Amino acid sequence: MKKDFLTFILCFVFVFEISAQTKKFDWGKSEYTGRPWIENTSRPNTITDGLNDRHFSIWSSHGRYYDVNKGYWKWQRPNLFGTTEDLYTQ
Repeated sequence: MKKDFLTFILCFVFVFEISAQTKKFDWGKSEYTGRPWIENTSRPNTITDGLNDRHFSIWSSHGRYYDVNKGYWKWQRPNLFGTTEDLYTQ
């Protein structure tokens, strides 16, 4: 009987703690829009907007890179049976 009562109390406390953590109003206002509290003073530049309103795309490819020694852009994957592997499936 004592073991059942302790199990009931532990389950009750566990459920209460989980339900208390999921309520948004328990944490108050969590979005801070003021000045940052700390700042990296050794950074040589300042970031204004990051990627905000800038073009950024990601696709399923190994892409191209610029080969400095040869002076032109190359695919990261070699041609396979006369076609580039990444372009064949698109």
